[in-house]
Amino acid sequence: MTTLDTVTGILRQWADRNHAAPGTAESLVNALSAELRGGQAPDRFFAPPVVVHAFLTDNFAEDVVLRYQRAVGDQAVWEAARDQRTDAADRQLDDPRRADIVRAAADRIDPLKGGGGPYPASLIRLGKTTAATTPGTQE
Repeated sequence: MTTLDTVTGILRQWADRNHAAPGTAESLVNALSAELRGGQAPDRFFAPPVVVHAFLTDNFAEDVVLRYQRAVGDQAVWEAARDQRTDAADRQLDDPRRADIVRAAADRIDPLKGGGGPYPASLIRLGKTTAATTPGTQE
């Protein structure tokens, strides 16, 4: 599942909920953007994760929210794997065996290499239970 598939799913679900006429992805984005500018959506730069999560779960089905979480999670894990490979390249001259181990570990978790994922495996519910609540947030 790609990020494009996730965004397309979100747009289609929004169109279904609002009885919008089927149209191009661009027209759906413009219509959704106009609706969200009415103050309904949290600020994308300053809203804490719990607020964004609450908005997504209130407005979209669980499978769409899970696909969104996986797109974000897979990107974060891919970046971590990339950083591990960079670290392995730095260590190559000092300790080639250690570099190979670090590189292999990066390949095991990298969702683009098919070794890991999906991240997360199941829907994360922020603010719903104590175990899933992030530190410093309110339930």
